[in-house]
Amino acid sequence: MTDGGCFLFNIEHPTFTAGVDEDWIYDADGNPAYWPIDRYYYPGERETNFLGHRVAKYHHTLTQILNPLIAAGFRIEAVE
Repeated sequence: MTDGGCFLFNIEHPTFTAGVDEDWIYDADGNPAYWPIDRYYYPGERETNFLGHRVAKYHHTLTQILNPLIAAGFRIEAVE
């Protein structure tokens, strides 16, 4: 770690990697009703549909992502 440096990274939010089919559940009128989440607290590989293709993604909770950074001495200034 460099003093005065900045570590910036981008991840797919865990609510998306915990999703079942990477799509909304729609109401009777075709409007998005909610985003399904399954097994959020169980990390690991998930096979899912992404842009029309089956892909492997690796799911981790926000706790599993952020706490090791804090433990390594990083200071979190913003989460967006």
